[in-house]
Amino acid sequence: DLGLKHEPREVQDTPLTIIDSPDQLPGLLEKLSEAKEIAVDLEAHSYRSYLGFTCLMQLSTRKEDFIVDTLSLRTELAPLNSVFTNPDILKVLHGGVNDVVWLQR
Repeated sequence: DLGLKHEPREVQDTPLTIIDSPDQLPGLLEKLSEAKEIAVDLEAHSYRSYLGFTCLMQLSTRKEDFIVDTLSLRTELAPLNSVFTNPDILKVLHGGVNDVVWLQR
């Protein structure tokens, strides 16, 4: 017993949305803002780059998974700060030490 109130969904039953255009961000923000917890994982690249850059953001709620194309949306992602700075939403990070650094860039 993991103390879960609800059983996790099977992978094939969990919707996956790829976020790659600015017009999709308001819907993503709404869904993330409604969650009590979100899972976060980032893929970043720093080879031959002084600062490096985040290539991909993977986000999950209990109901849905999202892949955010941070390369195409690089200048559009500031609104996500409202979710990441909300103390009422628990953020669970995979590889958190590096991901926190990348989120701050």
